[in-house]
Amino acid sequence: MENLLQHQDPSLGIKEAFMNSLGCESDSEFAREFGYLQTLPAAVAEAVEAVADEHDDLQLLMQWRPNIESALQQAWAMTSAARTVQSHYTMSDISHLRYCSTLLSRAGGETRVDQQALNELSDKIQALYEDTLAAETIPADLRDLVLGQLDNIRVMLRHYALRGSVGLAEAFERAVGATVIRPEATSDANAESQGFVKRYKEVLSLIQLTISTGSSVLALPGAVAVAEILQS
Repeated sequence: MENLLQHQDPSLGIKEAFMNSLGCESDSEFAREFGYLQTLPAAVAEAVEAVADEHDDLQLLMQWRPNIESALQQAWAMTSAARTVQSHYTMSDISHLRYCSTLLSRAGGETRVDQQALNELSDKIQALYEDTLAAETIPADLRDLVLGQLDNIRVMLRHYALRGSVGLAEAFERAVGATVIRPEATSDANAESQGFVKRYKEVLSLIQLTISTGSSVLALPGAVAVAEILQS
């Protein structure tokens, strides 16, 4: 599995390999992301059918689907090594799936953020998370808001390879929404509290800036990321 599993020992159990490569920190996080992965073949097929025209051979384009779905079904059993899952598909399947990505790019690009920008954003979020966790005098409402929303954002950063900018944007929107509907959490007059509120809002602004100014490349929507996952 090209990007997510290429550095994993092929003899590892499939759950351990995915847990390592996706950066999942709990079984519940793994279950959510692995479940999302299982939906990608159908999502890719639906998207390709929607944008294909009379010049595109859909039967040829979709040749990857049976083998990729077979691989994911094998992975779902959680009883195999990574190499067993990889044996279900070929480079030809991956080539067809990648062409689907090119086809989808005709419909529009997805903003892609370079790794350095993601690392810088992750460092700032981690620093604020740790400082908030260690602060003893800020109100519980503010602590819960900041830690809860930063935790959601950290998950999307870990899973950027799978979900792309869309996942990060969704986490940003949830954080903004949570902040708006809980004004009491950020209105404390305490100077230390207001310092954390300022840093929290600066982080949200940085996320918005990172998403909006990322370089736009040939679209590789989150659904098409399966092409990057399912190749050894």
